[in-house]
Formats: sequence, structure tokens, C-alpha cells
Amino acid sequence: MKLNNLLFGVTVLALSFVALSSPARAGSIDLNTSGTLGPVISGIDPLHLNGGNFLVTGSIDQNTAPISITADSATYSIPGNLDVSVGTLVFSGFYGTMTLTDPSSGPDTLAFSFMVSDLGFVPVVTATMSLPEGTLNGTGLQEFSADVSQPDSVFAFQLLGVSTAVTGALGITGVTSATLATSPSAVPEPGTLGSLAGGLLAFTLVRRRAGARATK
Repeated sequence: MKLNNLLFGVTVLALSFVALSSPARAGSIDLNTSGTLGPVISGIDPLHLNGGNFLVTGSIDQNTAPISITADSATYSIPGNLDVSVGTLVFSGFYGTMTLTDPSSGPDTLAFSFMVSDLGFVPVVTATMSLPEGTLNGTGLQEFSADVSQPDSVFAFQLLGVSTAVTGALGITGVTSATLATSPSAVPEPGTLGSLAGGLLAFTLVRRRAGARATK
């Protein structure tokens, strides 16, 4: 009986130290796409983007729920930390969307859509990237990495509010990825400290009880 009680106390203490050594983590998905624009696939290129760089960076909480879903796709709202570089133009603070499509067969798809208002007009921009089949495992937020290339991967814009639609599309060649980033807390959370204190208390009580019985 004494041995059982002592083992119980040691187990509680060990579990408490495990909780302390595994601090709470806040997870996010870091988004990163880098590549080159071109050639011009359709429409016009008024900003001379052909041959320029294309960069998209940002992050999204891994617990974010989609704002819309279909049979094989899910669309997520990206917070205002989305940074976009198109040629020599740099935009930030966009509330864009990201759509992951995982069809039953054929290439998977990653698409970013956002509106640009920094230029005095408001084009709707969509970057659609074709991923090798099997890159995505469903349509939930996840880690992935893939090379993309034109003409299957396309940067397209449409200028709104004009009588004649002004559109253009350029290819994208580069790499896109989503990486799970975790931020361990430097200070144990109250619940962790409580678990440790409880384990130490239980261990102390068990030792005292075992000692008292041993003296009888």
C-alpha cells in the first residue's frame, strides 16, 4: 500500500512537470508566395508588370473558419496583415480572401483575391495558382509547398466602374507555401502553474502519509 501511494505521488508530479515543459502555443499559418509575372496571357498590361516580381506574405490563425465552402473548396478571410508586391508596387493592409480547392481529380488550386485602392482606382485582383494533384489534403488550413508556373498559374485584374471592362492576365512562375508557425509562451500559464503546484502538494501529502504509517 505504501509503495502504491508513493508511485501515485510520483506519477502526479511527473505529469505536472510534463505540463510545465509543454507551454501553451498559439498557432498560425504563415503564407508566402514569390515568383515572376509574365508573359501577358490576355488583355493589357498598363502598369508594365510583365517580368516583375510577385510576392504575397501574411498569416492566418489556424483555427479560422471558412467564410464559404463548396463541395471541393473553402474560402477564408485573411486579416489585414496581407502584404502584396506586384512589380515595383507594394500594397499592405488588405482584407483579402484565400480559397483552397481540392478536387477529386486533377490539380489542386490556391487563389488569393483582394482589391487595390492605392492607385486612385479600385481593380479587383486575383492570383490563381495551380498546384500538383495531392498537394492539398482537403480544404482545411494546412501546411503545403509547391512550385507553380504559367500558363496554369495566373495573375489577373479587372478594373471596375468603367463602361468598357479593362482586364489583363499574366502568368505566375515561382513557389507558394503555407507553414505552421507556433509561438511558445515564455511564461507558464496559470493553469500550468496550478497543475505543478497540485502535483507537488499531492506528492508531499503522500510522502507524509507514508512516513506516518511507517512510524506506527
